[in-house]
Amino acid sequence: MSQAGGGPAPADRRIPLVVVTGFLGSGKTTLVNRLLREPGLRETAVVVNELGSIAVDHHLLRVSEGGVALLEGGCVCCSLRGELSQTLRDLFMQALQRRIPAFSRVLLETTGMADPAAVLFTLRHDPFLVERYAYAGTVMTLDAVHGAGQLSAQPEASRQLAQADLAVLTKTDLATPAQRAETVAAMARHHPGLRAVTADTVQSWRGTLDALGPYRQAGPGSGWQGWLGLSGVRAVAPASHAGVRVISLPVPGALHAGRFLAGLAALQDAHGEAILRIKGLLRFSGQAVTQVLHGVHKQRYPLAPVPSEKAGKALGLVLIVRGSPAESRAIEARAEALLRECATPD
Repeated sequence: MSQAGGGPAPADRRIPLVVVTGFLGSGKTTLVNRLLREPGLRETAVVVNELGSIAVDHHLLRVSEGGVALLEGGCVCCSLRGELSQTLRDLFMQALQRRIPAFSRVLLETTGMADPAAVLFTLRHDPFLVERYAYAGTVMTLDAVHGAGQLSAQPEASRQLAQADLAVLTKTDLATPAQRAETVAAMARHHPGLRAVTADTVQSWRGTLDALGPYRQAGPGSGWQGWLGLSGVRAVAPASHAGVRVISLPVPGALHAGRFLAGLAALQDAHGEAILRIKGLLRFSGQAVTQVLHGVHKQRYPLAPVPSEKAGKALGLVLIVRGSPAESRAIEARAEALLRECATPD
């Protein structure tokens, strides 16, 4: 990752943590087991809510003190007991003391009703974790049979999808072509531009996870405009049954950085619970590079520049919100006003 000013940043030596989320029964544990079987993902620690939920069968060698299971191939699996911050501290210290094998990546499987934003909050506000772990994105399992209905009817599912960086379609062998198409269409309505794969089409899960995260969305041959879901025109999608609305606002030119970031922070403070996700491609006055913007609820990631060969020309701001019609309109109006007020001739 590069610094927001455009210069190279020191290599990030923190341990990447990937969240695996998804609604109840969508196949999270099945996906985690598939990941653990890949040789390239040895030296992975897996944090789950119940240790017994990882059906590793003969791969489970022994359980040590503290609810940590050592898996064949060097993986570590532990149960989430109490606070996430304490679990991650304990894992790190046990590896440091050589009580368990060292690990180079963490997979955190959430419950089916969990909000992934809570993980990001923990990683950003615990000083011990800030120095040792780096949030590396969220993978959501999406049931190809029932996904469309869940996204429409279950707020938890729509919130998980809004915060996902990759969707993995599951149960595709059970879904009819119509069900699968309906689920993909619902996903696109709730989170435009989100990349989706099926588990059996992924050649390398390590490569997929390495390319995950808030600053690595556009791979070779893909554009950041596709990731953002930009159409080049202002668009506000009708609210789903779960109350999710996607607000897509084009940005015609450069913005005043200080005013925009302060105004965005105020918007997040006022409507943070309703703002599921913020994504943006922006250019600021006096800077030649396009910046990537990410936010979840009241939190904002640090800005990062887009490589010039991938930047494209279109700029835009996308907000995925869930709330009453009045609050959604208020967020839309405030975001539009902020873009107008921060526009510069540059």
